[in-house]
Amino acid sequence: MGGLRTFLILALMATGLNAAPAALTQRIAQCTGRMSAEMEFQWLVGGTGEEEQIFRSHLEDVLAAIAEPGEGLSILNLRIEAKHAHATLLTRSTFNQDPADAARAARMAAFFSEDCRALLMG
Repeated sequence: MGGLRTFLILALMATGLNAAPAALTQRIAQCTGRMSAEMEFQWLVGGTGEEEQIFRSHLEDVLAAIAEPGEGLSILNLRIEAKHAHATLLTRSTFNQDPADAARAARMAAFFSEDCRALLMG
């Protein structure tokens, strides 16, 4: 069974089904994940998340336009990892007992969010 699994993995790699996305595609995938975290965090704290949802939707459109065939799994992984990391920053910035750490997390979350928004705004 081990030989068959190895063969299947090599065949998938050869066909490019899990190709590594280019740098711009990676950045947009990460920003899409971050906007998902921002949107869900707004819902958590009583906001609508509408603005974040619009940004995420636009980023998804750009991502769909520039992604190469076979990058789907890598892109999804980047989105999930970035969403989780950004959600962690937002949580630390809001529900933290350490004011200094909360401030650092807030600055980092704001930096990443602004960087992502700048992709679409100019």
